[in-house]
Amino acid sequence: MLAFFYLAPVIPALANEPNIDRWGIQESSDPITDKRLLTAGVGTTDGLILRFDCSGDHFGAVIVPFTPLVKMEFITLDEQSPVIWRVDDLPAEEETWLVTRGRAGSAYAVVSLDAAAFASAVIAGENKLTFRVHGLTTSVTLEGAARNVAKAMDACGIRPQ
Repeated sequence: MLAFFYLAPVIPALANEPNIDRWGIQESSDPITDKRLLTAGVGTTDGLILRFDCSGDHFGAVIVPFTPLVKMEFITLDEQSPVIWRVDDLPAEEETWLVTRGRAGSAYAVVSLDAAAFASAVIAGENKLTFRVHGLTTSVTLEGAARNVAKAMDACGIRPQ
């Protein structure tokens, strides 16, 4: 199960927590299994959150909206969604991610459980990440991304490719 965090753009982030256009990481443990849970992420000015989660032994990438208008864009009956991403000036990569429907107050999201190549590209990048999902295109800085995403990968025993 992937853990979700709330990102509020109007509340200043603590020292290393994710915020708008600032990479950070949150760490906790599962209260039942005591497994380490790490979420590296960044918020976009367009109302999206990009996360790399290590939950127990599972590593995934998740894009979730956090503003009402963007949440409406994510509502779909489709089970899959194309996600296109590009690091710096490298060629764009197009992948098919799973759509998870909001339950018990959580938002719709798109999820890649095969996220090692994406995370590795983010770690190797220098300046910016641009991605498109549900017709929304946004860019974020890569400053601080390598350190935080590598921690999430390491927690799941995954080495950058």
